[in-house]
Amino acid sequence: MEFPFEKVKPALFEIDRFFRKVGIKYGFFAGTAAYFYGSVRNLDDVDVLTTREGVDIYAKEFSLQPVKGTFSLYKACTRINGVDVEVVSDIVIKVGDAAYRFDFDEEMVGGLRTIDLEGHKISAVSPEDIIAFKSMTRREGDGKFDLTDIENILKSEKVDRKKVLSRLRKCGYPGDIPV
Repeated sequence: MEFPFEKVKPALFEIDRFFRKVGIKYGFFAGTAAYFYGSVRNLDDVDVLTTREGVDIYAKEFSLQPVKGTFSLYKACTRINGVDVEVVSDIVIKVGDAAYRFDFDEEMVGGLRTIDLEGHKISAVSPEDIIAFKSMTRREGDGKFDLTDIENILKSEKVDRKKVLSRLRKCGYPGDIPV
């Protein structure tokens, strides 16, 4: 189910308060961050990228058991205000027979953007890192919008393509930005 952004905002604020309280770095990620950077679609969930420790602390707070997910990632899932929330780390993107790690490393943490949302200062993974992630996953259709999100981010943001390519190479991915 997709939600208008107004329905998602309370979850964003609650997640931000939680991570600030426990002192763990995080960044809104994937479609959530793409929305901040120009994607014009509704959201079907809230994605949060953090460290393994961040997932563990979040899971403990909400009595959740971290699990492996679609991208062989470590995640804890919950619902806030009726919206699905996925708090993830340890992402491994599989493309054919290859696998590429997408880590919430010091470089990514250093590139986090502060988004002012109605006076709340929330963190989002940089547009360059979102484009790198979506360049590797390239999902389109069936509720996935990776290529569309990349196009919208490139139209709305000043993107440093060298940083995108640097992240792709750091992940070991040989490809390029698909648009």
